Amino acid sequence: MDIKKPSQKSAIETASYIGGAAGGAMLSEGVFSLVHDPAKDAITGSDTAKIVKRGAIIVGGTLLAAYVTGTSVLASVVKGAGAGMAVNQTVRLVADIAAKSSKAQTLATGSKAQQFLAKTIGLSCPSDFGNGQQFALQGAHRRSKRRSGMHGVEEVYIPEIMAQRVGLESIY
Repeated sequence: MDIKKPSQKSAIETASYIGGAAGGAMLSEGVFSLVHDPAKDAITGSDTAKIVKRGAIIVGGTLLAAYVTGTSVLASVVKGAGAGMAVNQTVRLVADIAAKSSKAQTLATGSKAQQFLAKTIGLSCPSDFGNGQQFALQGAHRRSKRRSGMHGVEEVYIPEIMAQRVGLESIY
């Protein structure tokens, strides 16, 4: 490995790859939202379908990055998109699996080092593990979001919306 001043060509290829990776990561979120219905997981209580779908996107992104050849800007963008899809869904998959661990709550609420580790694997707050959305609802503060509609201003309570989406009774 040599470190030297980048040429214009390598700078363009690198920027294209990084742009493609960012776009691929966003694209993978869109694809996942199309193929996965979280309401079904809330009913069955199983995350297996979620894990399989994330795995399929990881494999698809990896194959896309591996099969594209060439040194053009377009090839760099497409390779980056495949890599971005695979990396983003891998990070999400690790967070989903880690959230099931019995140690997850200890990490997220423990020492600074444990909190650092929890955030590193995607467990950024206590609602990311354990009983999932139900835990988030129990600890949620009453927050409101004001939005204007055709008939004036409507106030919507965020935890109420979350409860309706996952089929739980209101906590208020």
